[in-house]
Amino acid sequence: MRQASDIGASNLSWEKPFDEGSGVKTYKVFRKTSTTDWRLLADLPATTMSYRDEDVFSSEIYYYQVKAANDFGVSDGNWVPGQEVPISPKAGPADSIKPTIEKTNLVDGGTVNDTKIKITGTAIDNNKVKSVEVSLDQVHWDNATGTTNWTVDVELKEGSNTVYIRVTDDAGNQNVTIWHVNVESTTSPHGPRTYTQDLLVLGAVMTVVIVSVFASVIISWRNEMRNVRQRKGSNDSTRKGNRTQKKGGGTG
Repeated sequence: MRQASDIGASNLSWEKPFDEGSGVKTYKVFRKTSTTDWRLLADLPATTMSYRDEDVFSSEIYYYQVKAANDFGVSDGNWVPGQEVPISPKAGPADSIKPTIEKTNLVDGGTVNDTKIKITGTAIDNNKVKSVEVSLDQVHWDNATGTTNWTVDVELKEGSNTVYIRVTDDAGNQNVTIWHVNVESTTSPHGPRTYTQDLLVLGAVMTVVIVSVFASVIISWRNEMRNVRQRKGSNDSTRKGNRTQKKGGGTG
C-alpha cells in the first residue's frame, strides 16, 4: 500500500493481491491513531484501488491498512506491527476565521418563567465546528450535545442572568456570545401549593365574601330603619298640624 498526504486529506492506493484462485470481492480500509484502535473506514468494490480519507486533522498521525475479502474470508492486511508507516495530512493555510453561533432559541433581554431551560441553536464555521459550551460565570462550562446543531440544559437563578455561549472550531479559534435572560418564576418560593392550602385559600375568600355580604345587609337594614323613622316622624308632624287646625276652627 502507498500513502500520500494532501491538505486536509490522506490518499491511499494499492495493487491487486494474489487471490488464491478466488477473485477479490471487496477491499476493506482500516485506520488507527496513537490513541485509538483499528476501525473500519470503508468497504470498497474490487475495482477500486485507492481511497481518500478527508476526516483528518493536520495535528494527528494516522495508520492505515487495506484487507482484501473473497469467498474464503478476509486477508490479514498489509500492516505489520513495528513496521508502521504513519501519514500526517499536510497543514493548509492558517485558519484565523472564528466560528459563530448562527441562531439560538434565547432572546437577548427576554424573560422565561422557569429556572430550568433547554437552550438549542446552530453553529457555523468556514471549516469545522469542534465544540459548543455554555456557562453562567465564564468559569464552569457545560458541553452542549452536538456541534453544528446543538442543545444543552441549564439551570438559571430567579432574576437576571447572563448566559455565555462559546463555540470552538478545529483550528482552535473561539467565539463567545453573550445573552441576558430574566427569570420570573411562577412557582411559589415555598414550593407548589397543596390541596389543603388551596382549600384554606378558598375558605378565606368565601369568609371575606360572606362578611362583606353580611356587612352590606346590616348597612342596608340600618338605612331602611332610618328612612322608616324619618317617614314616621314626618307623618306624626302632619297629623299634629291637622289636629291643631281643627281645634282652631271650632273656637271661632
